[in-house]
Amino acid sequence: MNKYIKKFITRGLITGIPFGVFIGQVVFAIFLLLTDVKNIETTKEQYFIQLISSAFTGFYCVGLSVVFNIEKWSLLKQTIINFLGMAIVYFPIAYFTGWMPKNFIGIAYFTLNYLIVYIVIWIIFKYKIRHINKQLSRQLNKINK
Repeated sequence: MNKYIKKFITRGLITGIPFGVFIGQVVFAIFLLLTDVKNIETTKEQYFIQLISSAFTGFYCVGLSVVFNIEKWSLLKQTIINFLGMAIVYFPIAYFTGWMPKNFIGIAYFTLNYLIVYIVIWIIFKYKIRHINKQLSRQLNKINK
């Protein structure tokens, strides 16, 4: 298990934090472009809470992808653990930072969006993996002939 913890931390630090902060900034920019906001006032504390929350979310979610490297687990088990592990951390952060509305309809909508985005990303990666495996299989067949 020690090697998985090292991978978790390495992935989280090298890829997760920059990716999380980048996504946070892109979402904020899209929000500004799509809404009729005349002026936004924010404090340094609010800014750093958002920055740290985005960084931690990126660190944790990218780091948690290490579960897909545990070969003795089935793909279903890996997916369920990844899905729940991300939700356990992401939902409280989203709630307390204001990324998620604090009413029943808002929480239900946010949860549905989380589920849809997770499924779409999972399908995309599954397709890419199949494509890579087909290419590898073709290359092996050429080498073996």
